[in-house]
Parts: sequence; C-alpha cells; structure tokens
Amino acid sequence: MTIKHKLAASLLALSAAVPLTLAVTIAHAETRSTDTRAASIARIDSFSVVQQSKVGPGSEIDFTLTGTPGRSVTLRIAGATADAPMSEVRPGHYEGSYTVRSRDRITAASLVTARVEKDGESVTALLDQSVISGAPSPVVTLPKIAAFVVAGPDRVRPGDELKFSMNGSPAGKARVAVVGIQQPVALVEVTRGVYEGTYTLKRQDHPDRALSSTAFLAVNGKESTE
Repeated sequence: MTIKHKLAASLLALSAAVPLTLAVTIAHAETRSTDTRAASIARIDSFSVVQQSKVGPGSEIDFTLTGTPGRSVTLRIAGATADAPMSEVRPGHYEGSYTVRSRDRITAASLVTARVEKDGESVTALLDQSVISGAPSPVVTLPKIAAFVVAGPDRVRPGDELKFSMNGSPAGKARVAVVGIQQPVALVEVTRGVYEGTYTLKRQDHPDRALSSTAFLAVNGKESTE
C-alpha cells in the first residue's frame, strides 16, 4: 500500500494530455470595468504585431487587433514617448502603427498594451510577442506544475525507497524537497513534461508520516513550486 500526496496518480496521467502553452498571437485580456454586463459584451480575440528585424528612429511598427466593434483602441509601448491610436478598418478589426522617435527607448523586452474602451468600459490586452523578430516574448510566464505525486510505504524506515512523479512544463529542471531529508531529490525528465525520481531513506533521515514534500520546476530561469 502506498501514500500519495497532492494529486491522485490518475490526474498525473490525465494532465499529460493538457496543452501547456498558448499561441503567441492570443492576447492576455483583463476586464477593468466593474459592470459585469458590459464586461461580457467587450472582448479582445487577438492582438499581434508585424515584427521588425531591428527598431530605431523612423521604424514603423504595425499592429492588428480583433474584438468588439465600435470601440476606441489605443496602443502603449514601454519605452515610447507617446501612445498611438488604432483605427477600425472593418467591424471588429483594428489596425494601427507607431513610428519610433529619436527619444524612444523601445527594445525587444518592451511590453505592448492595447486599451479598448467606450462609455466608461475598458478592456486591456498585453501582447505576447516581442516587437523584434526572433526575440522571446517579454511576458514573463512561470513554469506549470500540473501534478505531483509521492509514493512510499505506510511506515517508512531506513532502506525504504520513495518514488516521485511530476507532470509540468517540458525542458525544465525539477527537484523535490522532503521534510526530514537534508538534500533535495533531483528528478529526471523521462518523457516530454514528465519528471521522475527515487530516493532511498538513510538512517539520518527523519521524514514525517505524511511524507510532506515540495516540488520545484525551473524553466529558462523561472521557477514554480507545488
């Protein structure tokens, strides 16, 4: 008989089928209005940019947004000295451009926000793309831990083996910290997004009966815990 913590093993297998990433052209929208009826009407379906090989004074950066028609849409680029409007070229389809000025400090890491508003209702979208071609998204996303399981005997003793399984974002580095065990246990990515590891208890280890543990997953310098 085994002890299982955090999530059932069935969830571990199930979550492997769940996508862990989103298309970069989809906006992250946040409704600012306190009117829930209006918020349900306003929407942003997509927000994208024509990426540039480089950006400097005189560069023209083009953006496209689709969503609720008949709204006022404004672009704000981190490092730019002015905002830029977007025009509705057909119902629900907005286009706009920003010409880089000599005083602007726009980089590959500059966040771009679109604000869609009318009659006191507003919705914002954060662009999940860099304005520079080939650069990573400036939006910081943390690795996802979808499931974490610890298995061991009901009464653990020195010499017993603990087994750890984690399902999460792929291509990461995973480890587990167990209460009563001094050193973290490293997990290996055995298949895409599935990490496993084992640990044999030593005499100096004193885990509690619940095998209290914390999982860590790091991807591209960002770390999540579970």
